[in-house]
Amino acid sequence: MFEISKQGNITFRDIIYALKNGKLEFYAFIEKIPTKPKYYNFGKHLEELMDEKNINRPALAGIMRRKKSTIDSYCNGYRLPSRINLVKLSKIFGRDSHYLEKYLESML
Repeated sequence: MFEISKQGNITFRDIIYALKNGKLEFYAFIEKIPTKPKYYNFGKHLEELMDEKNINRPALAGIMRRKKSTIDSYCNGYRLPSRINLVKLSKIFGRDSHYLEKYLESML
């Protein structure tokens, strides 16, 4: 049977050694558990605002003069807009700029 190294972790070196010596009797597959991005809730909220105004991502990118990938990262929850872009978003969606800012603060 294959022994675990002293630190409690199986290292790549341990696996190579076990393979060379025919001691590896099992394979352990670790499945990556999908997690939500850090700013997932803001992205969903932005998507809802976009749906209300019937604006898609490329159109919003054009209005804000940003790349589509930037808008994608906002909508997917990987990035938050700067304060300047937050003000632009609030004007586009007809909301008070403090509305979106308070929403962001509640998440952080």
